[in-house]
Amino acid sequence: MFDVNLLNFNQKQAVQAPLGPVMVVAGAGTGKTRVLTSRIMYLINQKIFNPNNILALTFTNKASNEMKNRIINDGHENLKWVGTYSSICLRILKEEIGYLNRGQNFTVIDEEDQLALLKEIIKNNHIATKILPKKIQTVISNFKTNQYDEIENLSFDKFRAFDIYQTEDIKDIKKIFSMYRSRLLENNIVDFDDLLLLTLAIFDNHQNVAEKWQNKFKYILVDEFQDTNKIQFDILIHLINKREQNVFVVGDPDQTIYTWRGAYSEIFADFLNNFPNTKKYILDLNYRSSQKILDASNKLIKNNCNRIDKQLVTEKKEGEFVYLYKGESSEDEANFIAKEINKITNKYQYKEIAILYRSNYLSRNIETSLINYNIPYIIYGGVKFYQRKEIKDIVAYLKLIVNEKDELSLKRIINVPKRNIGQTTIDNINLYAMQNNLTFFEALNESYTSTDLPWNKSKIIYFLNELKKIKQLCVNLNVFDTINKIIEMTKYYDYLKEIDLNFEQREENIKELLNSIKKFGNENELFTIKDYLDKISLYTTASEEETKIDSVSLMTIHGAKGLEFSVVFLIGLNEGVFPKTISDNIEEERRIAYVGMTRAKHILYLTNARGYDYISHGNMSDSRFVKESHGAHIKEVFNQTITISDLQHEWFDTQQIKKVEDNYHAELPNINIGDQIVHVVFGEGLVISKNDNMLEVLFKSPHNKKTLNALHKSIKRKL
Repeated sequence: MFDVNLLNFNQKQAVQAPLGPVMVVAGAGTGKTRVLTSRIMYLINQKIFNPNNILALTFTNKASNEMKNRIINDGHENLKWVGTYSSICLRILKEEIGYLNRGQNFTVIDEEDQLALLKEIIKNNHIATKILPKKIQTVISNFKTNQYDEIENLSFDKFRAFDIYQTEDIKDIKKIFSMYRSRLLENNIVDFDDLLLLTLAIFDNHQNVAEKWQNKFKYILVDEFQDTNKIQFDILIHLINKREQNVFVVGDPDQTIYTWRGAYSEIFADFLNNFPNTKKYILDLNYRSSQKILDASNKLIKNNCNRIDKQLVTEKKEGEFVYLYKGESSEDEANFIAKEINKITNKYQYKEIAILYRSNYLSRNIETSLINYNIPYIIYGGVKFYQRKEIKDIVAYLKLIVNEKDELSLKRIINVPKRNIGQTTIDNINLYAMQNNLTFFEALNESYTSTDLPWNKSKIIYFLNELKKIKQLCVNLNVFDTINKIIEMTKYYDYLKEIDLNFEQREENIKELLNSIKKFGNENELFTIKDYLDKISLYTTASEEETKIDSVSLMTIHGAKGLEFSVVFLIGLNEGVFPKTISDNIEEERRIAYVGMTRAKHILYLTNARGYDYISHGNMSDSRFVKESHGAHIKEVFNQTITISDLQHEWFDTQQIKKVEDNYHAELPNINIGDQIVHVVFGEGLVISKNDNMLEVLFKSPHNKKTLNALHKSIKRKL
């Protein structure tokens, strides 16, 4: 049962606060959710308000369900008005949408149906736009979030925020937006953005409706207040009874890291301006982290000017130092992390460990090292590096330079960038190949000679000629220059700009691929495209294996918000990488670092490397965040070299062998080219050639190629 005496002093003060506007500034790990639910239970237990008159706004369905469950577990009935802004607005619209002269039997379409409708509008109206429907969908959503329901008269500057600069492209989007809005009205349909936009329109124009809901909700609570955007805040202001002002907001301005979704750091000031008699409480007793971790975090965030001051403390006075590691290269940084994980797994499970980064491209070296050291991992909210679309596209072109008949690669890039070769054409080629006992490549080449083919020959000939030209121009180039030539000839970056608003992130991934090739070339002076493809095939194969439940978590700091781990590695702390060179908001970058640091419970590692120079344009210095968080709580550590041979292999032990001949099998094992093998010293490897009983095997760095006797018992085929 709920007992207010189980709360700490500041929590208790907030939970028992007088009625009226209340702001709770809740630092990381200070029991924010506990205070919010306790406030609800306090209001109910004291019979101050009926549960049906309490509204609690959250930002995720998960948070809503957690809040409901806590209240139910305390013996109270399920609250009827707990949910996200979208879900609450939907319920309001079901009663009030008639004020907009629309029927109450409206339906809500999800993002998939919305995209299908946009595609249908483009197709049926013969709009030959270069902008992909997915991007148009994102642009429409952003405009609606910023309360632009009609964009016909918007200036071109508004479109530049979405990397749309061409007059024709802007005209196309305006036309499609107008048709889309008309279709929604004609069919009495709303999308997710409309739920908020239409609710606000009713409140703005019908004061009596706003007052009805103000009288309904006697008390309003808002979770994660720092994530609130402008339209949500405007709706909240309409819902608050102007006389009673019974509102309770909980959040941490130091964790405002979603400005790209409309959140803004000034919202706490806006709240105080609207409600100048607000009672403010600060939660600063942290239940998550050790004091040294908090000292580093506090020291960092104090460098922000526009914040509500607080100093996180904990009763856990003991604890390890915050460890700082400065790698000689990004590979060195990654190897250090893998070795440290192997050292601490006697105390912590893999699932208690997280590796956090500012941008997804930073995961590549980490993934490689984790694979090398046989550490299971899973990437949350992202795709493993070599499985990302842009990387697979580039690798497909490389494969076709080596082997023009590679069917999977042909099908992958036949319409990448767009060449107006659709799935119907590919299906027709497949069928033709099957009927005539041809490979897919041979069927494509029929376009040069056959006259009666079930596809547009000119498009296929153009594609084949383009591939030939790429191959001819790249014949004497190294892998690094070959990729740059492919990007140039196919205008691949222009293609990415058309298909994805997150072009910058995809471009960073390609730069990281080029960075890895550059370093591979430095270590292997003469290497071919085939050598490189062999190397990465080992990692892509391993990356596709099913991830174990007990795995290290890799994620961006944005993805880690709200989570906690026993051990956290915060990586890539180089100036120009984190904070990003392109950022025009250093205070938000600092808040992102602060969120990352405060995810750690017991051990926090801060790492950087001199090898991020390709991405950071030559800047290899420590991130300012390293310098700003430095103090007696931080201890710099240095790499201690261990190799994969230090790992334990119980299936072969030379110390147990009495005779030399006992090292060898009597019969040659069934190991062939393309098989994966395991060696007791070199770890996992890929067989790339075979001559009698001698195998040429490509191992992971640092072992690279080895020639081995397949009869030796130190080798076994990986099942």
